[in-house]
Amino acid sequence: MLWLAALGCALVCLAAGLATAAAPRDSRTLLLTAVQLVGGAGLGWLVGWLLGLTPAEIAALVLIGAAPGTIAANPLVTLSGGDLTLAHGLTALGSFAAVLTVGAGAAWAGGSSAGLYLLILAAALPAFLGLTLRDRVPVAVHRLAPILAGLALAAMILAGLVWGRAGAAFWPLAGASLVLAVALAVLGRGAGVALGLGGPGTVTATLALPMRNIAVPMLAGFASGIPAAPLAAAIYGVVMYLPALALVIARARRR
Repeated sequence: MLWLAALGCALVCLAAGLATAAAPRDSRTLLLTAVQLVGGAGLGWLVGWLLGLTPAEIAALVLIGAAPGTIAANPLVTLSGGDLTLAHGLTALGSFAAVLTVGAGAAWAGGSSAGLYLLILAAALPAFLGLTLRDRVPVAVHRLAPILAGLALAAMILAGLVWGRAGAAFWPLAGASLVLAVALAVLGRGAGVALGLGGPGTVTATLALPMRNIAVPMLAGFASGIPAAPLAAAIYGVVMYLPALALVIARARRR
């Protein structure tokens, strides 16, 4: 299961790199990335602690909060009139910085250090290859990569829902995941206002912060021996769309 998760994570991160355009790495993007990863990990711990979850379940939420963003947020950013360049910047920076934050979260939870090396090989390296080869591969590769990545991610979510139940209880994690997604959206809006990102930038922050590449915390859970992480990541991969879609619908009604 571990190596299948690593393969799935590699496909997802490679597709993310191929789909991420070159983006400016200015100070505001750097700060928002730090808020996304470090603030997200802190919120994961806080939500789990306030809801009385077990230590393993809290650790799983920390890994989710420390995970990078996902390119799945890009269509929602476009529909809501957000800043797509900022969204690309968050994905690019987060894909590498999250190796440190997810690795630190796994170490804090008492996980195996082997997970960090696997994250580098199966998450950061494929993302780097995707970013590097983006303009050098044929159009057919760009079309095929998202399809394979989507199938891999769907298989990982299904595996987490089926085989991850031994590590945690479903409904407490489902509720906590939804609370975390909403809290991250609120954090994104607050960060956007505080950093002076303007209307489109704040919309992007509100949408991008709750949307995470759940293949990374799922792999970290398998690799580091954190049993609740696969189930939590699988659940979060579904519920994270709820606050994002609510924002898209709300903005559409205002127009």
